[in-house]
Amino acid sequence: RASLEATYFVNAAGLFQLSAILEKLNSGKAAKGEFTTVTMPSGLIEGTETMFFYTLFIIFPEYLTMLYSIFGAGVVITILQRLFWASKSLPELGKQMYKSTDKKYKNLVVN
Repeated sequence: RASLEATYFVNAAGLFQLSAILEKLNSGKAAKGEFTTVTMPSGLIEGTETMFFYTLFIIFPEYLTMLYSIFGAGVVITILQRLFWASKSLPELGKQMYKSTDKKYKNLVVN
């Protein structure tokens, strides 16, 4: 149980950190027209999968250890997916933001 809880904390921290970065880079919910409060990079385990597993936890308590292990592995895969996504996407988004900021403030630079 402790390892499942630990994966939740790591997943939540990463998810909300990425969401904050995307909002700061103007690539968040407003840019994508999403209905959620913040942009959430997708992953293997999301809301529907979580509800499904919690239903299994309730229906099959005799298999909790196995179900926790499977679900925890899915959360770890989700964490890795988001890290991979961030390593590919954030540098490019940062470059785009820098270019737009550079153009916007070009006249303010003192030579």
